[in-house]
Amino acid sequence: MIFGFGKSFFIQRKKDRKPASVARSWERIEAWFQTHAPELLSNLHAGASAEEIAAFEAAAEVTLPDPVRESYQIHNGQEEIATGMLIGEPLDTLERIGSGIQYSREYRKEYEESDAYSSLDEESTSYPVDAIRRLYFNPGWISLGDWDGNCYGVDLDPGPNGVSGQVINFGRDEDHKYVLALSWAHFLEDIADELEAGSLEVRMSETEKGFAESFGRRGHNDQALHRFYREWSLAKLPKAFQNQKPAPRVAVFPGKEITGPLAEEARVVVEGFIAAMSDYEQHWLRIRPIHKLGYHLVIEDEDGHRLEPLYMSKVKLPEALLETSSEAAPLSRMQMKVHVKEAVAGYRAILQQFCTPRKRSMDGALVQCFPPKYMKSRERVTQVRQVADDQLLVYTTPVRDSTSRYHLKQVDGRWLIDLRDETEDHAEFVKTSLLFGFSG
Repeated sequence: MIFGFGKSFFIQRKKDRKPASVARSWERIEAWFQTHAPELLSNLHAGASAEEIAAFEAAAEVTLPDPVRESYQIHNGQEEIATGMLIGEPLDTLERIGSGIQYSREYRKEYEESDAYSSLDEESTSYPVDAIRRLYFNPGWISLGDWDGNCYGVDLDPGPNGVSGQVINFGRDEDHKYVLALSWAHFLEDIADELEAGSLEVRMSETEKGFAESFGRRGHNDQALHRFYREWSLAKLPKAFQNQKPAPRVAVFPGKEITGPLAEEARVVVEGFIAAMSDYEQHWLRIRPIHKLGYHLVIEDEDGHRLEPLYMSKVKLPEALLETSSEAAPLSRMQMKVHVKEAVAGYRAILQQFCTPRKRSMDGALVQCFPPKYMKSRERVTQVRQVADDQLLVYTTPVRDSTSRYHLKQVDGRWLIDLRDETEDHAEFVKTSLLFGFSG
């Protein structure tokens, strides 16, 4: 059956099926190139040996899905500076794949060691819903083709509605992620089918010998598959897979709840920190009342500043305030850089008293927000849970529908705040900076 999208069309897969062998799909793909673009066939490399693939897996500490392993025994990628052989998308060598895995792990390690979430994670979407984890980068995503930081490959760490080995897109500009096939074998067979059906075409460049200027839907100047990920996903995935409901979110409370002297010690640390931060915020709002100047957020350091007017606030503000401060004050009234050093010193003093000495996001900035983030009159400790001998979780009163959870570590005999995260359902927690919850 053909599935239409305006002038484009693809074979629609309504149900799951056992795909053809990887070897058979490559035979068909190569035969198509031999007929329609023989000059591109030399871009494909010879296959890697089973021993070379095993050595790669050991070095990269990854186990490739069987279809990917079989595929790389046929073709170990392609020429780097050449037309992408899989609907315009490049097929990387094992060496390049290894470099991509290392970069992804280093990026994720840096994120995990930071004290704040990445807003890039928050902007990520998955189709089908919950098939792909909502992350910007995931070490479990193995890029098989990288085009300037935008990738496609196999997902070894899928979301609750996904399957290990599914083919997905991800990377620098890929906020919207799609499952493109249930496996690499499905993906290669789908490509072979569409090539033979005539719905895909290669248009060779008239100026660059041996290069294609477009490889995509017939009649479109697509350049490559990334121009129609969504259409491909809608056509190629079984309907039952596409129509899954969002995965249920289950509240999680790690460790065991404790009371007594240890819980009291943790309460004193967390409520002391909240009080200190609340006083800090109020102090700087008295000196520079940003809400009266028409702003809900001001961030400034020695290198620059960021200002957001009241109407951009995600927190609902009183109409009277919005009416009286409808226009943001000019920079000349904001006393920029006048107070940065003093404010930074004050914040760092609070960190030194209550927190572990890890690197903190924006600890060199004066950050003001309205409404204030910390409210010592409202945010009180409600529960303390012990997850290890030297680790505690401290929950506080919900504020604006969000509960804060403080991670405490024992350092040299003292309990100190290490991280803070927030949740609305106790199922998903978002790591937030101690400096008013902003990302790093």
